[in-house]
Amino acid sequence: MQEENQLRVINLTPHVIHLYSHIDKQFHALQSEGVARVTQEEKANFSSPDGYSFTESIWGETTGLPDSLPQVVYIVSSLVRAANPNRKDLYSPSSLTRDDQGRIAGCMTLTR
Repeated sequence: MQEENQLRVINLTPHVIHLYSHIDKQFHALQSEGVARVTQEEKANFSSPDGYSFTESIWGETTGLPDSLPQVVYIVSSLVRAANPNRKDLYSPSSLTRDDQGRIAGCMTLTR
C-alpha cells in the first residue's frame, strides 16, 4: 500500500528511464508502465529567401495518457508534454547523463 502523501512516478515512455535519486545518490530503473503518444502534423509556415523552411506543429490526439490523479506524475516524451500544456503532472527526462561512448545513460532530473 502506498503511503499517504507519497508521490508515485509512472513511466509512460517505451523505454526504461534511469532516474537519479538525490537521496541515495544512485540511478533507479523505472520500467515502462504503458506508452503515451501524440500525433503530430507539420503545417508549412513560410520559407526564407535562402531556402530554409519553417513549419508549425499541429498536435492531434494523445493516446495512452491516463487522467490526472493526486500524488501521481507521469514521465512522457517532450512531444506528449508539449501537446498537453494544461497538464501539470507530465514530466520528461532532463539533465541527461551519457556513458563513455556518448549514449544516454540516465537523467538527473525530470522537467515540465
